[in-house]
Amino acid sequence: MNHTLSKVKVYQTEDYKLFKNIDGNRPINKVKIERIIKEIGHGNDVLDEHPILVSEKNGHLEITDGQHRLEVAKKLNRPVNYIIKKEKMSLYNIAKVNSNVEKWRPIDFVNCYSKAGNEDYIKLGKFHKKYKISIGSCLSILTRGLQSHDGNIANEYVKFEQGTFVITMYKEAVQFVEICKSFEAYKGWNKRGFLIAISKILRGEKCEMDVLLRKFNDDPKQLTYHADWKGFIYNLENIYNKGNSKRRVIY
Repeated sequence: MNHTLSKVKVYQTEDYKLFKNIDGNRPINKVKIERIIKEIGHGNDVLDEHPILVSEKNGHLEITDGQHRLEVAKKLNRPVNYIIKKEKMSLYNIAKVNSNVEKWRPIDFVNCYSKAGNEDYIKLGKFHKKYKISIGSCLSILTRGLQSHDGNIANEYVKFEQGTFVITMYKEAVQFVEICKSFEAYKGWNKRGFLIAISKILRGEKCEMDVLLRKFNDDPKQLTYHADWKGFIYNLENIYNKGNSKRRVIY
């Protein structure tokens, strides 16, 4: 069998101080480090078989991919195998390299671009942390307000991963979510189905929200889980009409 020698050179060093993590990369996961050490103990020596990817900058080797392997090498007092990436990589491409190696969660992208100083992602992160709403729903609400769940958010998610997501309706989003949060006696107030139901009720302008909220607070257990927004609207309409002589639709 003939083998062609690659032009890619693999270097090796025991000087760990040469390496530097890139701002915006994921934080070190101690559980992952221990998992890699166990893998090595079982014969899967990733330190030898998978060099880390770096780029040269200001006298340091910035880690594009492999920060956990570097930490493992330190713990095991092993040399580091590395490949120098010649072209400068954007933060998005670094994120994608890491995502392809191990799937990135939405919050990883938020942290990545927040650490790079992107104000929209910093706001997004704070919004998500405060209200405990899924990142996907946050993207919709912060760009569409009450229209948040109309249509597909695929385009917003592509922009989100690329680092080009822009918040366009922050004030409206906060106002909307605070209304939803008024129902926080129901633990699922921040889940997608309930958020959609409230947005549709508000847009329908047939419901006095203060009346609905008062009747809900009389007995929060009246509101129960439903698989979709239609179930929540029916449930909320029943609550709204409790004690009424004539039934009124709210959507």
